[in-house]
Parts: sequence; structure tokens; C-alpha cells
Amino acid sequence: MSEQPPKIEFPAANYPIKVVGMAGEEYRAFVIAALHDLQVKFDADSISVRPSSAGTYCAYSIRITAQSPEQLELINERLRADPRTKTVL
Repeated sequence: MSEQPPKIEFPAANYPIKVVGMAGEEYRAFVIAALHDLQVKFDADSISVRPSSAGTYCAYSIRITAQSPEQLELINERLRADPRTKTVL
């Protein structure tokens, strides 16, 4: 018998999203603008940023209030559409 992953109940406060992309304020601003465009609830001041060892990329950790699986898919699609994005988790 295989275990099912836990179901997410929406809205889900403090839902973690991690975006790995180019280092720099321009990309951070893009991530914030993309989330605002999608009407995602989050605190932009609480985004944590961890640069890669070479300083080329940064991991941006964001806690959002996720409204639905469809919203999460839209966020994923919007962020991945930018060539500066390496991955979205």
C-alpha cells in the first residue's frame, strides 16, 4: 500500500515557494512584480535571499498565502517563463 502525500487545504497560509534565478535586484523585482500581477498575498519584505557560492544565482524563499492548485500552477508558469529563472520549487 503506497502512502498518499498530505493534501493541502486552501487557502494555505505560509506556503513556501523557492525560486532560483539570476542574482540582482532586477530579477528580485521581477519575481515580486510577477506575484503581485497574479494577486498573490505575501510580504515582499520577508523574502529571504541566499546567493550561490559564485554569486551568479540566488535562491529566493517566499512564503505566500496559496489560494488554489491553479494559482500555484500559474505562479510556476509565470516564473519559469522568464529565461533568468533556473528553477521553481
